[in-house]
Amino acid sequence: MRQSLQRKAVVHLNRMDTIAEALAAPFVGELNLALVQKYVDELVLVSDDEMIEALYLILEWCKILAEPAGAAGFAALLFKKANIPSGSEVVCLLSGGNIDRSRLGHFLSKKATLSRPVC
Repeated sequence: MRQSLQRKAVVHLNRMDTIAEALAAPFVGELNLALVQKYVDELVLVSDDEMIEALYLILEWCKILAEPAGAAGFAALLFKKANIPSGSEVVCLLSGGNIDRSRLGHFLSKKATLSRPVC
């Protein structure tokens, strides 16, 4: 989506290297691109490590298991990637449970090496 927005046209990607499988489509549809251009104010990128941290905290604090793509929005807030005006009320949607035990175990063991952000 980011590259399509920059070029103002659908861009086909040969490879997406991310743990967020649901966000790794090789291209965005023309209708989706048009809707994002019209209605989305800001698009931010979060790293796999940031999604792992968000996934871990959602699991620890909320007892909800989200998939990495479903934790991406919270990661953007957690790591202050989005431009949110001070005093704003924010809703963060958590979605998906498309994560198996082996992937979860890998993410949680990797999380042990990451540092926590200051919230």
